[in-house]
Amino acid sequence: MQNGNCRVNMVEVKNNIMKNKDLTRNKKRDNSGDRTPLLRRFLFTAIAFLAMVILSYVFVRDMVRKNLVRNAENVFSLAQIQVENDLINPKMYLTGFSRTIRASVMSGVDKAISA
Repeated sequence: MQNGNCRVNMVEVKNNIMKNKDLTRNKKRDNSGDRTPLLRRFLFTAIAFLAMVILSYVFVRDMVRKNLVRNAENVFSLAQIQVENDLINPKMYLTGFSRTIRASVMSGVDKAISA
């Protein structure tokens, strides 16, 4: 009796396996001809990347602009300081030299020139 039940159970298991294989084959056949899910995924991905680029541009452009303006102001300020420094240094040297010459002329020291 047990052999008979075992055979019946084996046949049922075999039939269930065959049904499952048929179902999976039918699903594969149904999806193989349908390209719309792939197209939808591709379109969704393209739209998502486009939205990401547009949002990045909108949020980052003001930060980049402010940074560029600040850097340009710093460059102009540095150039102005360098030009002022280049003009002040010779003035300082010449001021000291002119004071020395003036003091020499005022005190009547002209031997260095006539000798």
